[in-house]
Amino acid sequence: MVKTGFIFIIFFLVSANWFRMEQPLALTGLLVETGYSADILVRDYFIRGACRNVSNITSFGDVESIGYFSNGETTLGFGNGIIISTGEAKEAEGGNTSTEKTTSFNDNKGDRDLEIFASNVIYDATGIEFDFVPLGNRVTFRYVFASEEYCEFVGSIFNDLFGFFVSGPGINGPFEKNAINVATLPISGEYVTINNVNHNKNRDSYIQNELMEDADKCGIPFNPSHLGTIEFDGFTIPLTATIDVIPCETYHIRLVIGDVGDDKLDSAVFLEAKSFDLGGEVTVRAEVPGSPEPKAYESCRNGVFIFERGDDTDMNQPLDVQFTISPQSTAIPGLDFEPIPSMITIPAQQEEFVLPVKVLADNLDEEPELLRLDIEYDCACRDPRGSDMFISDLDSLQGIFEEIYACAGQPFDAEPVVLGGAPPYSFQWNNGTTGPVLSETVDVPTHFTALITDACGDTATVIVGVGIQAEPVAFLSGDSSICLGDTALLKFEFQGNPPWEVTLIDSDGNGSTIGNINENPFFLPVSEPGVFELVRFKDAYCSGFAEGLAEISMAIDDIDWEVIPPSCPESRDGQIMILPGDIAEPVLYSWDVDTGNTPNATGLAAGIYPVTITDGQGCSAAYRIELPEPESYPEDCYKASVYYPNVITPDDDGNNDEFIFFLYPGHSIESLEDFRIFDRWGNLVHARTNLKSDPEITLWNGMQRGNQVISGVYVWQASLRLENGQIRYLRDNLTVLR
Repeated sequence: MVKTGFIFIIFFLVSANWFRMEQPLALTGLLVETGYSADILVRDYFIRGACRNVSNITSFGDVESIGYFSNGETTLGFGNGIIISTGEAKEAEGGNTSTEKTTSFNDNKGDRDLEIFASNVIYDATGIEFDFVPLGNRVTFRYVFASEEYCEFVGSIFNDLFGFFVSGPGINGPFEKNAINVATLPISGEYVTINNVNHNKNRDSYIQNELMEDADKCGIPFNPSHLGTIEFDGFTIPLTATIDVIPCETYHIRLVIGDVGDDKLDSAVFLEAKSFDLGGEVTVRAEVPGSPEPKAYESCRNGVFIFERGDDTDMNQPLDVQFTISPQSTAIPGLDFEPIPSMITIPAQQEEFVLPVKVLADNLDEEPELLRLDIEYDCACRDPRGSDMFISDLDSLQGIFEEIYACAGQPFDAEPVVLGGAPPYSFQWNNGTTGPVLSETVDVPTHFTALITDACGDTATVIVGVGIQAEPVAFLSGDSSICLGDTALLKFEFQGNPPWEVTLIDSDGNGSTIGNINENPFFLPVSEPGVFELVRFKDAYCSGFAEGLAEISMAIDDIDWEVIPPSCPESRDGQIMILPGDIAEPVLYSWDVDTGNTPNATGLAAGIYPVTITDGQGCSAAYRIELPEPESYPEDCYKASVYYPNVITPDDDGNNDEFIFFLYPGHSIESLEDFRIFDRWGNLVHARTNLKSDPEITLWNGMQRGNQVISGVYVWQASLRLENGQIRYLRDNLTVLR
């Protein structure tokens, strides 16, 4: 079969088929970016595991044939990763618009591994290769193979190939350096190629995406899956490559693809991101069922070590974990515990493996013994991971006598001290209560007993004696006036047994509780003003009587002021009047303007005026007071800001030839919005608009439409925009003399 003789026919079929489609294909779906180095693609996007033990990363073939793909979840079964193609990698982007998408790099150097099982010459071979050091005994990754050769060249010599060739310790295969090809089907072990996975053979692993003319030619139903998202005419389901390895040895892998028979019709392999699992991401923890800590007891309680996968491990694969008993362990196999294996396997689809540890009784009186397991890695990238279990003698169970006090008629809680035995403990009190805490109310001195049973079945009795005490009392005091930033002290005095606990409510209704107080009296620092009330009090055993208010005030706190804005923009007749309220005399006022020691600052223009107030106690407070512009100024203010003539003599003698606005310094005029001048009959003679507020604004030279106006009286009006955005109007007469 000669593929070049097909080109015109395929082109004709593709062109004709556009009329058979209901709507054009959407160029969406798979996205491909090129320009990444092989090192970044492998280290950042492909490798997963406890550490990334990879080196000697290189690529071969055209640089545009390798890239990073994304948005592949709905099409390929995984979202992103590496694409290696026999053509330009970006040509893989959807949709499927051609039956023969082709990029030829005119590369016939072939490939040393692909040629071993190829049916013809290899063209445009492309790939990535690198060394890796696994931490477990199995490495896996997922991939999809896709091709434009589907379906019309199935069974032909144009059987485009790819392979994942692995060499290293323990591997003996037919390829270079005794490598094996791990791109195989899971059951049959056949290599994944176009002729082995297609619409006829191993069809469960094949996804159709042919255009209608290809389907017609192959005699199969037109049943594309992803015409709008990927260019290729067919591809495999996600497949898993598995490599059995020796942990911490160095291996080499070549990921390579090539056209077979000619350099036409591209093929590609997609490698799932973070799927190249080097293993080793396992944690181990010790537990003793029924105990809050990993402490096992001789003749009573055994323990377990739980090995758990990390988040990045492949749940579809079993995970072998090798470990050792640490030399730091003091527990001895066969004497303190039954021997345990040195390796376990976490089955596929399971997150953890539980290794039981059976504790033995050695009948020796000794300190707790340590059993430490370490997950060992010979590779330098990881420290051992381990966990500790302790094996202890079982001490006799004891309940310690406790004496407490209560207030008559008040409920109290008692929790006795228990020593020895194996927790958790169960309690049976003589009043019917179960649990470690006794809750009761008494009026006279008495005692309570409880039968304690530990997890190993040993029992002991505990006694709690209850005495009667007087109701405790707490008092609060501490009124004070403080400067801003200082701290006042609230004073509490107690009667009763420590530790004490008090609850306060402030003047805003906020409550706060201070506990574990052992000082009497107790001083609580406060830096905010307010009224504080003591509302609740407890000593070590009882709720008590609480009484007291404390008021903290700021020495300079009730300061207010009034302002009188200036009458005109350029005026300095504004005022600020401080209203000090109730503060200690004498009061000093320090203004940033020269107004003297007075609460009233006068002769002010609009602006910000800092002032510092110091009271008779030496407390100071600083304020910045704004004296605003008034909401409106009298019209006379703006006339005072603008000087203009009432007579002009436009005779070109250079003297009083033009009507001009002269703006005084300090004016508040932003622009002259509009100027108009009229004759005595109301006819418009001249107009100007949008003039900036320059010191001098020339408005009229006595001309109308290029002609001189006659002598006489004219009326003008102007609209002024102020700096605060308001509009003001001026109007007056102007005499023209010639």
